[in-house]
Amino acid sequence: MSIGMAVATQDSSCDGAVDSVLARSSYTPSRLASTTPGARNAGAVNKSIRDACDVGTPSSQVAAQVMKDAQYGVSEIAGLLASGFGQSAPEAAVVLKAVGFAATPIATALIEVFSLSALESAALLKELSFNANEVAGALKDVFVQLAQGAAQILRAVGFLANEVAGALRDVFAQLAQGAAQILRAVGFLVNEVAGALRD
Repeated sequence: MSIGMAVATQDSSCDGAVDSVLARSSYTPSRLASTTPGARNAGAVNKSIRDACDVGTPSSQVAAQVMKDAQYGVSEIAGLLASGFGQSAPEAAVVLKAVGFAATPIATALIEVFSLSALESAALLKELSFNANEVAGALKDVFVQLAQGAAQILRAVGFLANEVAGALRDVFAQLAQGAAQILRAVGFLVNEVAGALRD
């Protein structure tokens, strides 16, 4: 799964596109202003949209940021990215990360909106440069993976033994002996396990 250039280049009608997509989904500026801290009225939301568009922010990211500012949840925002902007899971994940969502909320959107599996979500999160601990946390909290299942997925998406060992320690509270057993069980070589436990 490749992210590539997931966020489209900016065109001159950014604010019109944002307004149109938001309005079609019933997110009017006045509705957004009512839940946005510090926004006194619809004009403040419209200004926020124009300002972001003026500096070249892609329209999908502008819409996501406005919704996040208005305290909408990650899955609702991802749903708008999918239905309003026609974004795929990787494209939406890029936007969600750009507006400040962490690995676990993004994983929530990936399963709820795009029906991605734990393995697919972990691969995408890794591609977005989330570290093994962050991906393991998402696997634990969103996909209800136990330590060994998470370790297997982390290995499958390309994390190294020392990264998986760190996640087992930090996210799953595994001590060295338990981590070593899990690392061996998911297919790391003895020397990889030994090196990981020394780090």
